[in-house]
Amino acid sequence: MTAIVGVGLTDMPNRSGDALLEAARARRIPTRALQLSRLRTRIDDTGVLVLEGDEPVEVTHLAPALLYFADHAAIAWRALIAAGARSLNDVEAMETADDKARTAIELAVREVPQVRSWVGSQDPVFISRVEPFPFVLKRTHGAQGRWVRPVRDHHETASAYQELAAEGRGAFIVQPLVSESYGRSLRLIVVAGRVIACTERKAAPGELHSNISHGGTQRAWDPDSETTLVAVRAARALRLGYAGVDILMTSDGPRVLEVNAAPDFTSMTPYTSTDIAGEVLDALLAL
Repeated sequence: MTAIVGVGLTDMPNRSGDALLEAARARRIPTRALQLSRLRTRIDDTGVLVLEGDEPVEVTHLAPALLYFADHAAIAWRALIAAGARSLNDVEAMETADDKARTAIELAVREVPQVRSWVGSQDPVFISRVEPFPFVLKRTHGAQGRWVRPVRDHHETASAYQELAAEGRGAFIVQPLVSESYGRSLRLIVVAGRVIACTERKAAPGELHSNISHGGTQRAWDPDSETTLVAVRAARALRLGYAGVDILMTSDGPRVLEVNAAPDFTSMTPYTSTDIAGEVLDALLAL
């Protein structure tokens, strides 16, 4: 059967999704980009599930996509899977990875080394009692370093709380600021239980965030066996066939900072000889 790779494009930019589209088309695989948030899910009175769009919807494989902040995207994804489409990541796994608190709990249950975390409500008293300065305050959802604030004193606690609370309701996470990894992290891409690429990322001078979107730089990095194993275990703990695992190197060894179910790997391609898009596509089509 000819595979039709439906790349789940939401209303958010997805450069990795575009790269997978190009890789599929280069192999002459019939491919289309779906705007998941614009599909309609219909369940008729006989129980038949139908996805409707501007054109007929026929999908055998779903490439990774970011579902958070996209109305109806997760529902459409579930409907496509129920209709027989295959994906490296199921909806539950992606929703867990999108939620930093759920991620921390799943990693803890499976004893994966991670940065120590406290999760609580939007309560300044909770924030001020759980960790001595300096620490990092985060919302449980967010990407590319947004909704993350370093806090060094009581004044910064108040301003960070006000900024993050202004975005709306939701739990907060408090983590220690890991001084030996300040402004530095490793990004490892895990596909089907294997680390296929890794870069070291460094923040711009004076910045905490090593995200490339915040002006960070990166270089090729050869992770040791312990770091590789931690990344693979993190992806497995969240039941992700495809993941980007961010790790901090500490005096106690590698610690998972967060796990992404739809990482942007395109910025890594100049620093690795691995065809990341090709590896993801091979794993997807092997399902």
